[in-house]
Amino acid sequence: MGYYTDISNNKDYAAEGTAQLNRMRGASGHTIAGVLLSQTVPSIFMTIASKVADGKGSDKSNETKGSSESSGITELQNKLQSLLNEIGAESENDINEAVSRAQNKRDEKVGEAQDKVNTFIDGTDKYSVKIAELSSQIVEPQNGVELTAEQKAQNDKIYEKIENLKAKKEEAYNKAVADLEEVTKNEDAKVQEKYDKAQEAIEVLEQLKELNKVGEEEIKVEEKTEALADFTKYRKLFSDTNAPAEERIEYGNKLTEIAKANPNDKTIQDAYKMLESQIKALALGKTSQNTQINKRSFGI
Repeated sequence: MGYYTDISNNKDYAAEGTAQLNRMRGASGHTIAGVLLSQTVPSIFMTIASKVADGKGSDKSNETKGSSESSGITELQNKLQSLLNEIGAESENDINEAVSRAQNKRDEKVGEAQDKVNTFIDGTDKYSVKIAELSSQIVEPQNGVELTAEQKAQNDKIYEKIENLKAKKEEAYNKAVADLEEVTKNEDAKVQEKYDKAQEAIEVLEQLKELNKVGEEEIKVEEKTEALADFTKYRKLFSDTNAPAEERIEYGNKLTEIAKANPNDKTIQDAYKMLESQIKALALGKTSQNTQINKRSFGI
């Protein structure tokens, strides 16, 4: 767990009134996970606690101020914990990864639904296979010799079966597309909700950071945090199939650049593997992943 979320569970921190507690490090900005707290520094709560208990307790105004600060910190802490629960993050240090996990889950479910639609495009669905099989049984006239009455009757039966299968194929295709659109809509909404909650969590972290800010000194952001935040942002934009292809290609290029620049970041590398084929296909102009499919392209 992170320091913000651990502090309320440890009563010993309130008694640690030392002047040796270092200021916590965070990050300013508006990206999805622009703050990743270092695991090697103490919590802001410990610092504030030390300010309250550093010998100024005899001054009633300071006591009142300290009590107010503690109350505000507790309120922000509770809000942060609630947001982390909604995001599915174990701590404030897991916000980036939690959103990435949600995107992975989204891509897996959408991918499964897309695969079902793709079977109609490449002709591997069960109806196409059966139609091809029946079509091969149709007897064609040879060397100008007319078909017998029995052959014609047999062909008519086959044609009828094929027409019935085509109708079922169209119905199944329409359902597959509808399912894909529904899954995409639902999964996108889930990712958007976690994305928004993550930004709220970042805002709370920034408020907590301000409580412990020293002057106007800039607080640095870890490189890994910025990279993962940018990857999450561009991944979300790339996944929007309603966006112009040119824009999605550009987002795909950004994702590729980030992945190449961070070869040791497992979260980024795992996520990129799930997107790589789509990024390359879109760059080559193969837009069959889009749900807007022309039925004529596969004989419906």
